[in-house]
Amino acid sequence: MQEKRCCFSRWETILYVFGALFIAVNFGLPGSRGDGEPRMSFEGTVNGDLVRDVTIGGLTERIPFYKVPSDARVRPMSDTTFLDLDDIERISFPGGIKSIKNFDGREYVELLVVIKGGARHGEPFLVEKERKVFCKWVTAGGLIKKELLFEALGNLEIRGFKPREDVLASGKAPVAAKPSQAREALCAQLKADLERLEKEVSKGQASEVIASMKKTIHYLCN
Repeated sequence: MQEKRCCFSRWETILYVFGALFIAVNFGLPGSRGDGEPRMSFEGTVNGDLVRDVTIGGLTERIPFYKVPSDARVRPMSDTTFLDLDDIERISFPGGIKSIKNFDGREYVELLVVIKGGARHGEPFLVEKERKVFCKWVTAGGLIKKELLFEALGNLEIRGFKPREDVLASGKAPVAAKPSQAREALCAQLKADLERLEKEVSKGQASEVIASMKKTIHYLCN
């Protein structure tokens, strides 16, 4: 009969830590659409109508936008800019056949993106023609879910963000800072826990630190 081990081996601990950090940094960002809804509610207008819970392709952070190539044979993804919704003031689709472009055999939509602190007339970017904007239209009767292709968008204006009411009601700690700042704070906590874990592993007393890391990862990834 094998004797049960009382603690993790060094290799098991290392694998756990690196797996946790990889998941947290790459997939568990606050504001992402991990459980089908954004943790932060971005509000604004679509063609003048009030909307909330805005995401672009299901994302609120690190949204990819592509520079417009000068050669139709070039893949736009070769020059990608990642923007958070909090960086964006307005996105507009000028419309017309000239705004639908074909690069490397795939169709894209050309948009004008006004970045906070940037040029007021906006910068031209491309997104895939099939990419959608998800939001909830605010009406007198309640919220109505909408999915819009950029061709039908016309004009999207981002006015601000706040924690979702149902996130607050669940008892989870609200993220009051910018999503990027919240991510940095949580990653800093994981790094601090990692340093503690490295010190405690040799003593066989890592369970408390692992519990703390699990709590942080549960919040990030839920």
